[in-house]
Order: sequence, then C-alpha cells, then structure tokens
Amino acid sequence: MSEAQTLERFDDWLRDDSCVAALVMRQWLVPVEGKDAIIFPPTYAKPERMRDEDWTGYNIDRFDDGTSVCLVDSVGSQANRMEPIFKREPYNKLVPQVIIKANGKQVNLLDAGHRAADAIVRFSGLAEKLENAFRAIRDNGDVGPLAKIAPTSIVFGSWDSRATQVKLPRIVRSVVRAYDVRPLHRSAQYILPLDYSPSAPPGGS
Repeated sequence: MSEAQTLERFDDWLRDDSCVAALVMRQWLVPVEGKDAIIFPPTYAKPERMRDEDWTGYNIDRFDDGTSVCLVDSVGSQANRMEPIFKREPYNKLVPQVIIKANGKQVNLLDAGHRAADAIVRFSGLAEKLENAFRAIRDNGDVGPLAKIAPTSIVFGSWDSRATQVKLPRIVRSVVRAYDVRPLHRSAQYILPLDYSPSAPPGGS
C-alpha cells in the first residue's frame, strides 16, 4: 500500500455524511512485572470534597456495588508523551517543526503544554498568526490555518483561554485505568550517617 493510499484509506469515515462517530480500541494491559504485580499509580493533590483520612493520594473511585476504578495514566499525560514523538524521525516530517525563541532558549511548539494556546506563543512572533488561526475557527469553523502551523493542537486539543476563547476538544484520547483495586502501602527507613543533633560531639558520635 502506498503512502497516499495509507493516508486516504479512512477519508470516507471523515465525511459529513459518514455514519462513523468514533473509532474505539480497548486493550487489557499487564504490568511489566507480571499479571499479579503491584503497581503504584501517580498521586494527586487532595480534592476539597475529600476528608484527610479518606484520601490515599491515588485517584480511586468506589461504587455502591463494591467495585472500584483507579486512574493509572490520564488523558493529559498520555497526550504529553505522544505529541513529542513528532519531533523524531521519521514522524517529524508529518508536522511543522515550529521553534519559539524565548529568554535565549529555543522551545519546540510540540513541547508547549497548551500547544498553540500556550502562553509562550503569546510572546513570540507567531502570536498574531496563531490568533488569526483561532479566529478563523471561531468565526468560520475553518481549522485550515491552524492545521498548517500546529496540527497537533487539533489532534490533542487546545483552549485559547486568553484571547478568542476557542476550545478544541481532543480528537485522540487515551487513558489507562485499573479495575477492582485495593490500595497498598509501602514504607522506607533512612538511617542517618551522622548524628546531627545539637548535643552530638564534633565529628559525630
């Protein structure tokens, strides 16, 4: 199959009269240490609605039937790892490589947390061009100008909250969840190499 055929094979799904709303793939994952291995998901700040004694740091939802779901890898984290792939060979030829200079540093737009709507863009020479691109979406529903500069802002979503208020939902979503989980705890012990107390003799005890 040629490159053109590969790019065009799903065009019929994208037409306005297509009966396809979304492509969904679900895959069961196994920890690298094996099926029954213990994993430690990322921890989050305690929500205001939670009591201190109920908060383990993990994002776990529990239901009346006794089941539970734990967020292992969020949509945002997945997107922030997928997007920089387009800086590498051979994927870097698929999207523009936009480099922003700020404070003597060079930042690839693919590394900007809020993509085309990131604050760093507003202080660069691209500010006007990207604002016009967001206006084209807001006023005419035309994503073409943005696609020519920052197509990943369409794929992974962006929100121009500081100017046009254009909010583009993610086209690609990926998340990892664990089901029927039980929180476990781990501890560590640290032994001081020296006695740092004020009463300790010089050179330690």
